[in-house]
Order: sequence, then C-alpha cells, then structure tokens
Amino acid sequence: MSIPFLLLLMDITLIASAAWFWSQERTALAVSVIGATAVVGFWQWLLLGVTKSTGQPLRMSNGVRQPHYIQAMLQICLYVYWGLYWDGVALFVPLILVQLVFAYAIDSVLSWTRYHEWRVGFGPVPIVLSINLFLWFREEHFYLQFVLIALTYFCREFLHWTRGGRSTHIFNPSALSLTCVSAVLLMTNRLDLSRGVEIIESLTLPPNVFEVIFLLGIVVQLLYRTTLVTLGAVASQVLLFHVASYFAGAPISRLPIEVSVFLGLTLLVTDPSTSPRTSVGKLLFGMVYGTGTFLAFIALRLVQQPSFVDKIWMVPIVNLMVPGFDRIGTTVSGWATGRNWMPVHRPGRFAWVAAYCSFFLLILTSFKNPVVQSQTLFPPPPAATATPKMLTVQLDNRKYCRESIPEPFEPFGFASEIAAYRRIREVYLFHGLAFRLSLLER
Repeated sequence: MSIPFLLLLMDITLIASAAWFWSQERTALAVSVIGATAVVGFWQWLLLGVTKSTGQPLRMSNGVRQPHYIQAMLQICLYVYWGLYWDGVALFVPLILVQLVFAYAIDSVLSWTRYHEWRVGFGPVPIVLSINLFLWFREEHFYLQFVLIALTYFCREFLHWTRGGRSTHIFNPSALSLTCVSAVLLMTNRLDLSRGVEIIESLTLPPNVFEVIFLLGIVVQLLYRTTLVTLGAVASQVLLFHVASYFAGAPISRLPIEVSVFLGLTLLVTDPSTSPRTSVGKLLFGMVYGTGTFLAFIALRLVQQPSFVDKIWMVPIVNLMVPGFDRIGTTVSGWATGRNWMPVHRPGRFAWVAAYCSFFLLILTSFKNPVVQSQTLFPPPPAATATPKMLTVQLDNRKYCRESIPEPFEPFGFASEIAAYRRIREVYLFHGLAFRLSLLER
C-alpha cells in the first residue's frame, strides 16, 4: 500500500464518519471531526510536498510491541465488562473508533515529519483506550477530545530523558495530557464539559468490577514486574482512609478506594517505561502516588469539585520523581547488602504477586460494602453531580440490586452474577424510575 493512498484512506474514514454523524443530526460532533480532519489533512499535504521537493522517501516499518497489544487487550476486556451494565459504553464505541483513526493519523505524520519513518503497530490503541477510561468530552465539545489526543502524542514525542543509557519518554503519555486538560477545566470551572462524573459512577455498576480490574492487573504484574507499585499505592490509600475516617469521626467516602482510583493505580500508573526499576523505588513510587491521590481527593472535595481527576494528577508528578526513587532504591539495597541484611534469595515476581493477592483478598470485603455517609460533614460533597438519569441508575437501581440480589455483589461472585445477569440488567434499564417513585411516595 502506497503512503499517499494510506493517508487518503485515513482522511476518507474521518470524513465518512463526520457525514454519518451529520446524518444523525449530531452537528457539533460532525464539525469537530471535520475540523480534526482538516488539521491532519493540511499537515499531510505539507509533508508530501516537502518530501517531493527533497526527494527523501517516507518509510514504514514494523512497530508491533508486546506491551502495546497486551495493554490493549486488557483494556478491551474492561470495556466489554463495563458495557454489559452501562449502555453508554456501546454508544461511545463509534467515537472511540474515530479517535483511533485520528491517533494513527497524528502518529504517522509526526513520525514521518521527524524521522521519515513510521513504525506501524498497536501503540495508538492503548493510548486512546486509556484516555477514554478517564475522560470523555460531551459531543458539543468533542473537539477537545482530539486536542487531548494530539497533546498526548506531542508530549510523548518531545519530552524525553536518558535512563539506563537509552532515551525514553518522561511521562506516561496519556496521563500528562489528561492532567493538563483537566487542570484547565478545573481552573476555568468547566469540568461540566466532560462526562467524568458519569464515568466514575457507571464504573460502580458491575457487581464484580474490583475483581475484574484486580485480575487484569495480575497479568500486567506477572509480565512487567509492577506488583510493588500497585501494592504500595493500595496500602497507602487504605491506611490513609482509615486514619482520616478516625479523625473525622465517620467514613470520609463510601469506599476505602473508589473504583476509578483502583483502576488508575492498577492500569494507569504502572506503565513500565515511566516507573522505577528497583524494588524499593517501585514501592516508594506506588506509596507516593497513593498518598498524593488521596490528598488530591480531599483537596477537590474541600472546594466541592468532583474528584474524578484525583487519580490523574499525581501520575506526572511521580514520573518526574522516578530517578530519585531509583537512587534511593539503589542506596538502600547497597546499604542492606553491606550489612548482610539483604536475603540471599530475594522475593521474585511470583512472591510479590502472591503477597499482593493475599492483601487484596484481606481488604476486598470493605470494597464490596459501600458505607452510608449521611452523618459525615468532612469532606463536603461535590457541587457537580452526574446527570439525573445516571443518578437514578447509580443510586436507586444499584441499591435495589444489592438489597434484592445480594449474591452477585459478594466477593468474587461471578457465578451468581452470570446467573442473575438478566435480572440485574432489567433493574438497571427499567426498574429505576419505579423504584425512585416508590421512595418518594413513602
């Protein structure tokens, strides 16, 4: 396939999707896609013109890497499970596909512009899926989603440092762009432009979502030795929750760790290329991330803002601290070895995974039983909430399911969940309004 034809195919796909959105009277969305296509198309035109004048050919090479397709498969599994209980996921799939085409287009022209070579692989897939796990923009402002993706690629391409004798990007690509955009939204008091609240609320609907995220995380831990990062983050979050709840006189949140935060510390901050390489460094990395995320949650709630960005902001900060964590890890290891305190047989990846699994099973019950916060005044509730429809599903329907069908909501209640799936779906789809009205009549 020739490169001009490939570029044209990307543009035609984007234009066709814009026409489809226009036919559905989703005008703002269609205009956003047309704008993104125009930007990419102009860049492609300049690139081909410069290449023709210089005579330097553009090349494509194999860029398939295991971390990319492994991460993409795990994210798709989570999307599928999430979509079984919230129809918003299925409705958003066409928009994710459009973002993927745009991401491939940006990746290609940026690589050809800088290196005259594009390494074709699955890299854009986990980036786009990761972004959409934490931030969706409403259709009338969907152009910001394309800005988010473009910013991700520019950050990944230009923000590098040398670690271990090789150049690597400093920040988790999607986390840095998510941090920048969400910070602007918060400072301008426009978090309402996104569906962030709906994302974190809808993630709580599947009965065994904690277990699914945990099992997906185990795959990452076994392949890339990230267990200590997640273990440190989970332990610090749980500890700080209990300490803060003790001093507040009541639980400060429904759960020790919210689902979206657990997702962040399992699949977002654990990027192997932007995390420490020493064992002590990984543990400190996770503990600082967990502590910072908890403090961000408190800070956002004190100003009565939704806390769906709390797990994002700390990722770039701990990424910058990675060399320091590794230096501490090397120093501690050398100090312990010099005093013969270091065990001859150090714990391997399987030992740490087993330790994390034991700890997770110990605390899982507290994740599965949300507490009622009617008496606590600290921190204050956020001013922004989900849409009325999501509020109905999240509060009324889930409460009804937990009371009438408790078995699927027990730890690792997968068998009961499969048996009761149809009934749960019916409650989520049809029972919410009736249940809400019955509450009002009492």
